[in-house]
Amino acid sequence: MGSSQIFQLVYVSVSSRPMVDQELHAIQTAAVKNNRTNDVTGVLLYNNGCFLQLLEGSRDALAKTYGRIATDSRHVRPSVLYYQRAEKRVAESWSMGVLNMDRLTSRSSIEDLLERFRAESEAVTSNEKPVETLMYEFERLSQENEAIQRASA
Repeated sequence: MGSSQIFQLVYVSVSSRPMVDQELHAIQTAAVKNNRTNDVTGVLLYNNGCFLQLLEGSRDALAKTYGRIATDSRHVRPSVLYYQRAEKRVAESWSMGVLNMDRLTSRSSIEDLLERFRAESEAVTSNEKPVETLMYEFERLSQENEAIQRASA
């Protein structure tokens, strides 16, 4: 990680076409390679034609990474919801975690996560940090996804 300051960026976008697991895996493979090179960590959630992504890294690394992402033809209307300096990474163990929420049996959706994220971002007195909550939900839903995969194997 070095001595550079860490920033966190969260954006949402609309998929230009429905995504299948193979396409999400291809995104993950390319992102892991790029992110390891640029010391970026993060997670990507896909649900009902929408992407929600958290990225963490230096200011320069995030500018380079988001610049590349913003011009990717697989999505449209990327919109940054959050960009802040952080004390620490919350996705430190993820070069790029990816979760297809369409495969989950729970009723969780990106819309639900966005609503909670926005509420926590706007709450001045909240002890919750919206990025930490997003990461908690990603890990919780990833465990649900793993259980579904084990049951169908």
